[in-house]
Amino acid sequence: MQAESYQPIPVFVTIAAIYLILTTAFTTLTAALEAQLDVGQKR
Repeated sequence: MQAESYQPIPVFVTIAAIYLILTTAFTTLTAALEAQLDVGQKR
């Protein structure tokens, strides 16, 4: 049966890596956009 050979750890590691890549890219793009639009308060 397939359930006997199923290994969840590689699946979770892959999902975690994809999540990390997407959130890092989105955070970087958001920071760049915010800097370009000069959003926020300057002190």
